[in-house]
Amino acid sequence: MSTREWFTNLPGSPSIKWAAETSGVDRDTISRQLKHDQLSAEIVIKLCQALGKSPVDGLVKTGHIVPEDFNGAGIIGALQRATNQQIITEAGRRMENGKTI
Repeated sequence: MSTREWFTNLPGSPSIKWAAETSGVDRDTISRQLKHDQLSAEIVIKLCQALGKSPVDGLVKTGHIVPEDFNGAGIIGALQRATNQQIITEAGRRMENGKTI
């Protein structure tokens, strides 16, 4: 999907004026970027947030990131990268605070 297609398929088919007001970026800048079939990651994130959509999904669909960028992300990835001491420290902290998460 091209960035231009992504933008025109957003809910409510937002205008460039709306995108500029929402992102805080000049209309000419957004027009120029869309003319070159791109939007900066910052603009994509702000537009997604304003529409209640996932910024991650927007970044993937506009080519700023790829799903493979998330390999090792999340709880399992974090636990696998954590040292034994980090895990013990966190478990101790949770027990002291009475958390059972």
